Amino acid sequence: LCAVKELYIKLFPDDDRDLTIQNFKSEAELLANLRHPSLPRVIDYFYEEGKYYLVMDYISGCDLFTILEKDGIPWLSQKVVLPWGIEICDVLIYLHNQSPPVIYRDLKPSNIMIRKNDQKLMLVDFGLAQMFHFKPASNEKALGTQGYAPPEQYAGREEPRSDLYSLGVTLHHLLSGTPPETPFKFQSLREINKDISPEIDKIIMKAIERDISLRYPDVLSMKKELLVVLDKLGISKKERKLYILEDKTSEIEKIERSHKVIKNKEVVKKKIKIFIVEDDKIVRRMLTMYIKLTEDMEIIGEASNGREAIEQFKKFETIPDITLMDISMPDVDGIKATGEIIKIAPDAKILMLTALECTREIVIESFKAGAKGYIIKDTDIDDIAESIRKAYEGGSPIEPKAACLLINEITSPQKFPPK
Repeated sequence: LCAVKELYIKLFPDDDRDLTIQNFKSEAELLANLRHPSLPRVIDYFYEEGKYYLVMDYISGCDLFTILEKDGIPWLSQKVVLPWGIEICDVLIYLHNQSPPVIYRDLKPSNIMIRKNDQKLMLVDFGLAQMFHFKPASNEKALGTQGYAPPEQYAGREEPRSDLYSLGVTLHHLLSGTPPETPFKFQSLREINKDISPEIDKIIMKAIERDISLRYPDVLSMKKELLVVLDKLGISKKERKLYILEDKTSEIEKIERSHKVIKNKEVVKKKIKIFIVEDDKIVRRMLTMYIKLTEDMEIIGEASNGREAIEQFKKFETIPDITLMDISMPDVDGIKATGEIIKIAPDAKILMLTALECTREIVIESFKAGAKGYIIKDTDIDDIAESIRKAYEGGSPIEPKAACLLINEITSPQKFPPK
């Protein structure tokens, strides 16, 4: 068995297609030259009938985000997470020791898998990885996942210590059960989970220092300190594997965790109701097809422009849980439509879906109109689904560059003048 990644280039705006194709080719060439037990092998890559394909090892297993959702209470034990952290260090050390170093740039629980047949940790999805060269910040596009990406990555100035930051955030998420909602702001692990050892807390908080100079000089330095703690906690190799494989959760508890249980104890799946507003037929069709394939979402309506969306909202008996709103449409654009819909349904959760370059004016106007999130269309479609789930649970998924503009807006002296 192998996995085949297909790049459907028509999904992307004309201005982004060349960059998207280049990123896809770079991923293929990058992985084709890497050999590590924790990395999937690239078997082939090719172009055919207007589409690009990447053929690679099929990894059967479960990602760490799913494991956390299933087994977290709401966090995972340090005896489970610490060995994973050391394995991640090993693969990052390998990547950073390439010539030139390879920066992964998108380390997070959903991109780390535990292989089913041997419990081996695997780092997947190299769509954002790149060879490391210093470049002017103005020529770089901020890439990564909000919350897991360090400050320098927002400015396109990532380096090996940027992956170190993302590793720290990933371990913090697994050990606290709390995803990184606010960029660069983290609570001490021991304030959340008293069972965390002071040494682990200190190591992780150092890795996620906002100031890059205060972090570890490299991943190897962090790994050495994690190994000292591992020995101190007395986790043998045999125990490490048992902790990963062990599952004491009863079948009833598993069902109750993965479903909504109503008062009469009947177990029912609650699907997230999605309304799509998009004038591009291809994009609308792709989103609709993807959502129909997910188990926890359903389409309850579509509109091809802002005016049509407003009229449909006036007729809805049940307000959609999430509305995906294209920002650029003829007649009534997404920002105007959002403002009108919020007047009709103040509790509506609207996520801006845009192919436009982030500008201060567009971002600020979107949120002033009532948007709850801001997503770039060339984001991986799985990440769009994750953003929908995050918004449904009360979060505000925001593309990193848009988040930067918002942070600058709310922290500007004009908004909050000194006392």
